[in-house]
Amino acid sequence: MWGNPWGFESPPEHQFRFRHAMKILSRLLPLVAVLFLAGCETFYQNSRYADESRREAVRVEMARQQQLREVDMLKAKVESSDLHLQQLYTRIDRLEAAQREAGNTAAETAALRRDIDQLRAERESLKREVVDELSREMAKLLAAQSAAAAPRGGSSRGSSSRQSGWEHKVQPGQTLSQIAVEYKVPVARIKEANDLKSDVIRVGQVLFIPD
Repeated sequence: MWGNPWGFESPPEHQFRFRHAMKILSRLLPLVAVLFLAGCETFYQNSRYADESRREAVRVEMARQQQLREVDMLKAKVESSDLHLQQLYTRIDRLEAAQREAGNTAAETAALRRDIDQLRAERESLKREVVDELSREMAKLLAAQSAAAAPRGGSSRGSSSRQSGWEHKVQPGQTLSQIAVEYKVPVARIKEANDLKSDVIRVGQVLFIPD
């Protein structure tokens, strides 16, 4: 009888708007839940990849330290060999001086020279071993560092996802045969793992080296 002097909405209109708002909210809730779960999953994956990267970095550093220790041991062997060789040369000089005076040390001098020749051959073999060991360890270390820095995800080569091995980045002057010798893997296996039709490779190319 008095109308609606205060401007309030009638109860039916108020209830209609409330139900409409609840309907919109019920439609938005699943979307909000999906977005929240997706964010949680992304955070979990990023944390897991970060942990894997840290573990890989620690493994690479341990391999580098082990390599340095082995190199120090080989250097110590070479230095010891040099010292022994110098001692033998000193003995020869003394014996030759005595031989000129007494003339009875020729046999001992010849024996010492044979010892020196044998020691020199062993020294050269040890040097080659040092170079070969350094080449192999550096190649493995570079491969480990490349693998640690590589993005997580699918590989472009099907062979590397099915086999274990290393990744090797081709350096200037390297050939497929040299790489095969460094890793002690047949050339045919490297070609098969990388779908190579020939032995031609290019600088900077990343090859998968199977075990």
